[in-house]
Amino acid sequence: MKRVLAAIGGVVGGMLLAATGLLGEHASTETVEPRSEPLDLERYCRKVYGDDATVYTPRLSENWSCGNWKNGLWALEPIDLHEACRWQRGESAVLGRIDLAEREVACTK
Repeated sequence: MKRVLAAIGGVVGGMLLAATGLLGEHASTETVEPRSEPLDLERYCRKVYGDDATVYTPRLSENWSCGNWKNGLWALEPIDLHEACRWQRGESAVLGRIDLAEREVACTK
């Protein structure tokens, strides 16, 4: 009889442990931060300045620009990263981390 009770206790304990693991996994996926993706600055530059525009991303993010032809000359126009983020992901979007090594800016909705 002790063996039967021990076996039943083991099965019940295993089931409780498995259920706890599944609930924990489900809860962890529910609390993940909103999805973030890099800004598509090349596409943003083309949208704002035309099909010939291109993005220029030197070492400092405050110098990132859209290069475009203006009055027959190549010009660099500063990029408003906040505006680019809202353009790409909607009015409620916010900037995330700026990765200068990869020349990327996260944009989260």
